[in-house]
Amino acid sequence: MIAKAFEFAFNAHGNQKRKGTDIPYIIHPMEVAVILMKNGAPDYLVVAGLLHDVVEDTDIELSEIANNFGKRVALLVKSATEPQKLDKKVLLDEKKTWKERKMHTIASMKNSGREIKMLSCADKLSNIRSMIEDYRVLGERLWKKFNAPKKQQRWYYRSMLKTFSHKKNSIVDLQMYKDFKECVEQFFGEK
Repeated sequence: MIAKAFEFAFNAHGNQKRKGTDIPYIIHPMEVAVILMKNGAPDYLVVAGLLHDVVEDTDIELSEIANNFGKRVALLVKSATEPQKLDKKVLLDEKKTWKERKMHTIASMKNSGREIKMLSCADKLSNIRSMIEDYRVLGERLWKKFNAPKKQQRWYYRSMLKTFSHKKNSIVDLQMYKDFKECVEQFFGEK
């Protein structure tokens, strides 16, 4: 199932590149899957890690994920997808601002199940590691790649750190959380 999911994600993402780089996009879902594996995630959660951006960033519909990988995986992928991106017909001018979308993510993640928090944490850990690497090369020019400036990115990553440690379904016992916390504190400074 993991090999099938990798092939599906590889084909879906095609020639996409990581934002502002020449790095093939598939590297990101692969890293998310590896982080999940290293933290003892079951196979279906690793599959969701490989597929987590397919609906958000390609023409693939959630129903296709369900048909190929089952409802459980589809629900996990749905949890990692911004709501307005689930409906491919939404007009651009109807989309919410970056901060509104992130506030929704933070609020919904706070009381999410442990597996959803694991998936999100693996995704955010992969993202912040890439940001740290890119910052070494680009310095402050890094922030021009994103839809929000450094101050808002700092707010978002610190907020996600708090949601992952929220008492309900906390993941503070996992190495990925500890690594994410270390990266957030290293990159954005402690509070």
